Amino acid sequence: MMKSRLIFFLLFVFSFKVFGADSEFMKYLSQQMDEFKQFKEERDKEFTEFLKKQWKDYEMFKGLEPDTVPKPADIPVVKEEKPLIVKQVVPDKVIIKTVEPPVVVEKPVKIIPLQNLIQEKDKTLFFNFFNVNVELVFDEKTPMWQLKGLSNEDIALFWENAAKSNFDKLVNSVKDAVKKLSLGDWGTVIFTKKATTQIYNGDSNRGNLLAWFVLSKLGFDARVGVEEGMVYLLLPSDKKIYGVTYFVLDGKNYYAIDTFETRKYIKSIRTYDGKYPGSSELIKINAERPLLPDSYHEKTVSFRYNGHEYRLNLSYDASLVEFYRLFPQTELYVFTNPTISDEALYKMKTQLAKIIEGKSEIEAANILLRFVQTAFKYKTDIDQFGYEKYFIPEETIYYPYSDCEDRAILYSYLVKNMLNLDTVLLDYPGHVATAINLKGSVGGDFVDFEGKRYYVADPTYINANIGMTMPNVAKYKPKVIK
Repeated sequence: MMKSRLIFFLLFVFSFKVFGADSEFMKYLSQQMDEFKQFKEERDKEFTEFLKKQWKDYEMFKGLEPDTVPKPADIPVVKEEKPLIVKQVVPDKVIIKTVEPPVVVEKPVKIIPLQNLIQEKDKTLFFNFFNVNVELVFDEKTPMWQLKGLSNEDIALFWENAAKSNFDKLVNSVKDAVKKLSLGDWGTVIFTKKATTQIYNGDSNRGNLLAWFVLSKLGFDARVGVEEGMVYLLLPSDKKIYGVTYFVLDGKNYYAIDTFETRKYIKSIRTYDGKYPGSSELIKINAERPLLPDSYHEKTVSFRYNGHEYRLNLSYDASLVEFYRLFPQTELYVFTNPTISDEALYKMKTQLAKIIEGKSEIEAANILLRFVQTAFKYKTDIDQFGYEKYFIPEETIYYPYSDCEDRAILYSYLVKNMLNLDTVLLDYPGHVATAINLKGSVGGDFVDFEGKRYYVADPTYINANIGMTMPNVAKYKPKVIK
């Protein structure tokens, strides 16, 4: 692109000397140069013209469901604790992984924009993003871009205005901010939408159009669609997103991000069949650990094991919980290596370590199992939220209720991080449990996976020991999730 600009400039200089400033050819060249200068990138001029062409109506599909079998409203309870049938192999005593104190990580409370972007005609947006005071720099004309309507010509004009502005200020400010906050791709989308909507004082249509422009400039395969006077931001993901309306184009699911919280079903959407040149990245959905200011709170829980009652003062980071409130429900394996704050992990592990110290490996795993089974109250996501939601461990501590997959994730995390044992998740119709690869062996149920034997450990089946499968799913062969 730079080479073509240089050639055009040299041609302009050469023509000025040969033909003179008054020639018709020179007027034509001058007009072309002015028009070219308005667009900072040649691809924007081509894309603007493309957007003016006929858009198409696409059928939308209701959000995907990970499991159509309802979870049990009431969970079974083993009335009496049954003794473990243990055939213990070395080591005799459990080896607890070292519990290290939290490492202090400097977290920003204020993001300062790149200094070389600050010029006299810049405007600055000040807004709060999960307790971080953010400053973003953008072209002063940006708030003045209007939408006369939502025709493809109107949307093409919006893109043209953005492309002719000093857009690099806003794009670079967003890029710098999400990097400092370690937001990951999904966090980048949420951050960008919040920022651009505030630039337009809550106007979601113009906010989504500007977010579309910025995300495209960041390399994402972002699109927009129109339905009943609303502009929707459409994005493909590297993993399935459940419960969010989507349409299919070129074999990819484009999710209407705005329906994530509302759960609104859109029957059809009008959009374009094409792609902004150079924007082909899928949104990567991972269990990120953003750098947000700490906001720790405590919660006391208790559980019983073998006639003894234990009380623990747990901790959770409210900033992390609030961030994950906007995290999509995606494929379960994403949560098999979940994130948790250092303080919450340290507090939980140090107290549990004292309880399982000196115990056999199997009994230690069983104590951790009873902790997850009984320290947290059960309720399905549908009853608690009205939709399915998978928890990271911190959310299981925070929310008043949790269900099967949340407990399976937390238990798996504790076993791996405290006992250094390999675990898998067992995905049954309407239920999720855990299984452990023990060095010892127990009587009971197990699955063989990748040459190893994993014993069922169900964190939802109250008072059940390792090797016991919940009766209502015992007839099914579970899908093993590594």
